[in-house]
Amino acid sequence: YHVWTTHPGETWNGTKERERVDARDIYHVFLPERAEQVRGYTWLHAVLMRSQMLHGFEEAAIVAARVGAAKMGVFKRSPDASDVGLNQIADAKDSSTGALQMNAEPGEFVELPVGYELQSWDPEYPHANFEAFLKACLRGLATGVDVATHNLTGDMTDVNYSSARIAELAEREVWMALQEWLIDSFCLPLFQDWLASALIRGDVTFEQTGRALPSDRLEKFANAARFQGRRWAWVDPLKEAQAAGELVALGLESRTALAAAQGREFDDVLDELAAETTAMTAAGLATSKAAAPAQAAAPDDQKE
Repeated sequence: YHVWTTHPGETWNGTKERERVDARDIYHVFLPERAEQVRGYTWLHAVLMRSQMLHGFEEAAIVAARVGAAKMGVFKRSPDASDVGLNQIADAKDSSTGALQMNAEPGEFVELPVGYELQSWDPEYPHANFEAFLKACLRGLATGVDVATHNLTGDMTDVNYSSARIAELAEREVWMALQEWLIDSFCLPLFQDWLASALIRGDVTFEQTGRALPSDRLEKFANAARFQGRRWAWVDPLKEAQAAGELVALGLESRTALAAAQGREFDDVLDELAAETTAMTAAGLATSKAAAPAQAAAPDDQKE
């Protein structure tokens, strides 16, 4: 591969040079869409034309809105028009064509000479359907890039809890699938290559003894590593926690999987809990919640 040593868009750097890199030293990662594909292309390919057209529409709408905000009119003159009184209303008059020009002041009303008629030009923009059309276009963009519309646009106007949950579930499934693909295709191979060279150099050592890890145990150490992608919390965490507790109680889910769903390692959670318990015990604090007080018994005359 021949790659630039600087970004092509960095125009401030006048010198650009190519560097030759062996293919075995390059991680060329992309999602293939067809057989024998050797190069990837942008994930935005499905919406590039639509986004370009939408940009052009927005620009034209803004120009039309500016023109509509700047009111203007045209004087229509009949053949029998009289020029008497033009000097009182005209700010300027073209000597060659006789075109009349007048700047209007707010709240000003004038009487036109005989034979003159004022015709105003009032564009329709900003159009009443502009917002609805723009939302429809943005929904198409969100569908093309597999994200929720409210996450792409930031517009939460028409979103409720149920619709947002359905959209978030579908979007997060896509993100998690891409995370797994990136981990398997890039993160793990890169980590294994780094670990092999680090073990040979003796860079990885035991914490207690300071001795270097043996390089012949590469496979064991590589298989012990795991990459965890980012996870997301819900808007209503109480219901999610209650549902998780029911799954654990029924034996349908493990605490390790629940910790991974939050983007955490279960071993780290255990270490944190053990450290908290030790610290609270040393400080003389209770480490468990006090039992809720029993409800007072009702008087005999109220039992019925």
